[in-house]
Amino acid sequence: MTIIDDLKYSCSETDIDAFWFRDLPGSSLAMKEPGSLIDPFVLASYVGACLGASTQLGIAVSGISYRSALVTANAALSLALILHRPFRLGLGTGERHLSSAEHTGQCEKHPKSTLPTYFTQVSSLIEGQDHYEITVKKPSSLTEKLEMFFAQGSGSRVVDFMPHAKGRLLWQQAPDELMGKLKEGYGGLTTAMTLNVHLDEAQTKPVFVRKPVSLVALPPAKLRSVLDIYRQCELDEIILNLHGPESRRKKFELLAKAKIGPTWDN
Repeated sequence: MTIIDDLKYSCSETDIDAFWFRDLPGSSLAMKEPGSLIDPFVLASYVGACLGASTQLGIAVSGISYRSALVTANAALSLALILHRPFRLGLGTGERHLSSAEHTGQCEKHPKSTLPTYFTQVSSLIEGQDHYEITVKKPSSLTEKLEMFFAQGSGSRVVDFMPHAKGRLLWQQAPDELMGKLKEGYGGLTTAMTLNVHLDEAQTKPVFVRKPVSLVALPPAKLRSVLDIYRQCELDEIILNLHGPESRRKKFELLAKAKIGPTWDN
């Protein structure tokens, strides 16, 4: 079965209405997972053409060293033009997946830049301003459909990404680390968090695993209760990153058994 067959199945059986694609050019993780080698902008355009217009698409995240700001802005705008639906572009440093050696040897070389600077450059190009003596002008209806998200690390300040940001992306955190902190001073930004889960029918209760990646291993029937705990933290959205040795179709079948509904199905 193709990836489209699996995604169509997930849409029909799990009420999923959004897919986020990872961007891992040349990383060791991508080498271990051949599907991750597909350029996310190409994959998003293909998936968008095959799935219904109600399915939202996004990239989480594209690193600042992967492409120039101009290339990233042009790819994102092209998708907004092709898809005729909201598209979310998540930008981050990319350091979580690429070592310094991989950055040096395999990623396209660009002038050193911080995430806030790169984010502003991409946003300005999308909005038609001129940072590279090249003016990119698109109809306002397109820029309204293209929503900019930033991956918030320990050293970043939300104010550095305003007023361009629509939302922020958080890596997995424990509920007690999030409680009461999300709605303070973020100016109405959408907050989405990646939650790594391994749906395992052999498990009887949720178990937190730290290696090789931090994740929650749990039976499908317990997923809703875990998500309800995060709901209390005032997260707007959770991006489920499904782990495990199972095939993509099997993971979606296990997700269907969780019956989480349309609220927590990203």
